Amino acid sequence: MSPRIISTMKAWSLAALLALAACGGGGGGSSDTAPPPDAAQGSVSLSFSGGAPSGVDHVWVTVTAVALHASADQPWSASDSSWQVVRLDTPVTVDLAALTNGLVASFLIGQVLPAGDYGQMRLFIAAPDGQLTEGARQLNLLYNAQVDATDSAGAVLHQPLELAQLGLGLRVAGPLHVEAQSNNEITLQLDLQHNLVRLAGDDGNDRFLLRPDLRPLRLDATAAIVGLMDKSAFCAPGVRAAGCVHDVVASALLPSPDGRFKRVERSAPVTVGQDYAVFALYPLPENAMVDVVIRGRNMQTMVVRAVPAAPADLLHATPTQLGGNPADPKHPVPMVPVVRAEGDAFAAVSPPLSQPGVQIVFAQTLPGAGELPLEISSANLDPFTGLLVHAEPLPSGPLRVATYSSAAPLSFADVAPAEGSNRFSVASLGTAYQDTSAWKVVDLPAGASTAITPPDPMARAGLQSGILHVTLGASPAGVFDAAQLVIADVGGVVAVRDVSALLAGGGSLDVDVPAGSNAAALGGTAVYTVSVRAWKRSAAGTSLRWARAAAPVDMRSALTGSASLSAQP
Repeated sequence: MSPRIISTMKAWSLAALLALAACGGGGGGSSDTAPPPDAAQGSVSLSFSGGAPSGVDHVWVTVTAVALHASADQPWSASDSSWQVVRLDTPVTVDLAALTNGLVASFLIGQVLPAGDYGQMRLFIAAPDGQLTEGARQLNLLYNAQVDATDSAGAVLHQPLELAQLGLGLRVAGPLHVEAQSNNEITLQLDLQHNLVRLAGDDGNDRFLLRPDLRPLRLDATAAIVGLMDKSAFCAPGVRAAGCVHDVVASALLPSPDGRFKRVERSAPVTVGQDYAVFALYPLPENAMVDVVIRGRNMQTMVVRAVPAAPADLLHATPTQLGGNPADPKHPVPMVPVVRAEGDAFAAVSPPLSQPGVQIVFAQTLPGAGELPLEISSANLDPFTGLLVHAEPLPSGPLRVATYSSAAPLSFADVAPAEGSNRFSVASLGTAYQDTSAWKVVDLPAGASTAITPPDPMARAGLQSGILHVTLGASPAGVFDAAQLVIADVGGVVAVRDVSALLAGGGSLDVDVPAGSNAAALGGTAVYTVSVRAWKRSAAGTSLRWARAAAPVDMRSALTGSASLSAQP
């Protein structure tokens, strides 16, 4: 069956929020596709949901195919017939940065598949530097995968969204259940705060790399939380200045898989409407009990504890509301942000971390026994420099904390975090082969930029190291003068090397990477793409090229592997 494709966003009615906020609203979707009659089959509809954009205007990706497999550890191969592969007749281009505050975008509807449980899904994205698809062309894009960002001078930059693991697809971990004789609607969340990596460009302009972490949710088992805030402390539209709050983000937090902190499950920008500033956290896992963290520039962080994510029908939603007034719903009591006159703290990293693919988590902990650190913000290091391209802004002052009640308006009080005033717990997240680092408490005084040295993530016990031998052919004279070797798996960048010195005459090098059965058990890893990212420094904005080895290198059962490639214009 050929899938029916749409690239527009569907409307989800957040009636209570829209009536109170008097502003544009949500999105969601349900398919009118009839389930297949065959008792051994079900149909699948897929959509994207995004998270709060990390200082960008648009993040476009173009989906070309989807593949599913019963085994969580099976590596991708186009010649492996055990994969269920759906190739889209028309590739679909979606703006992930637009998919916040309840919006989702469908890209596959009613695809018939064998019913049962699948261990993983792979999503295949058109190469940013490949021939433009029709969908990307209609949107006047320069690349199939593209980031539009506004620089400090107000100029809009159009940059490729670079994909290190292109040939392996974006992995979605299971279990994914396809119920027989039903249309199974699944949304794939990609939170840009966590997944967009900024790279330093030689021309002073940021470049962007994707750190994949797609999380699936069934739309028939989801929930929503909406919030109303007093807008009087917010800056005027388009203004980012001292004395008012801006770039405010609301996030729902759940315990991380390792149980060591509360991690952002979903985030959304707080949008200033006609009467209030509003946000919608959707979709969330049904019946989850979350903490909601609201942070922004020039404001104290707000925490609402123990918020139930109310199940929400997609067409007649009655989400949990923060900032409401249960006794008099027509007269809400919006949450009031507190402006910090001393401004924010800023965290830089020095010296550079030696491991690529690291994400830094900044957290604060409520006082009391058994409390987990709450993720306040996170930032990805440039894998090629081991540094933050821009210092990360962090809120100052105590936490403003309230506990959710369905019977009364929220009542906030200032609470000093367990770390102390203007102090944060910092940890590093690495690749699938690494555990979260130990926590380190750092002082980050308001109004200042402070260099910190985050702890390194820790290698998982029992991993073996293998050697990947890479041969790089010579490039045409004068075309490139800078090059980086990039080795990646389905989780993103695993190893990098500067190979600029090998451009003229070629050469080879050995790179240590995780290998063997223990590495293979970590979600289909120990299968690597090998690429070279090359450019000319004097024309950094236009000369970047990715060269990729012909096939991935499988090191699941071997401690050695090899790849050959060369950078070409």
